Amino acid sequence: MAGWIVMLWVVAEVAAIVVVGQQIGVLATVALFFGTSLLGLLLLRLEGIVLLWQLLRWVDETQQRGEIEPPPLDAIAGSLPRLFGGLLLVLPGFVSDALGLVLLLPPGRWWLSRRIERWLLAYWRERGATITAHYHVHPAPAPCSEPPAEPAASSLLELPPPDPHAH
Repeated sequence: MAGWIVMLWVVAEVAAIVVVGQQIGVLATVALFFGTSLLGLLLLRLEGIVLLWQLLRWVDETQQRGEIEPPPLDAIAGSLPRLFGGLLLVLPGFVSDALGLVLLLPPGRWWLSRRIERWLLAYWRERGATITAHYHVHPAPAPCSEPPAEPAASSLLELPPPDPHAH
């Protein structure tokens, strides 16, 4: 099955290269290949540094507290779509470039990060880890002088989708 998928992918890439080459010319097509590959390499490097920094900070904070905790789910799930998008930009071909750009745009990044987050939660829970997080809900201020409600606790699977304009 995987062989068929790879073969169809290669056929789609070659067809896209031929169509784009006919439309913009050979030199522009080659320049576009190199340009998207360089952009992908830059994204891989930058996002890799950001993820490494977040994981090192997690290790440092965990050691200071003397507790063993799972790694930061939001850092991993948030960075992997950008890493995958950069990797797809590095690969030669316009179909992979289009998919890479989809993963770099907020809706595609959010979609993949939610899938990664769910997979990581299932993976860690199968191994006996207890993963919960507390998220603070700030209701709109009431016109009366009642004290604000306590923040609600929620598991990671019950979170509302992140704001795609936050990054």
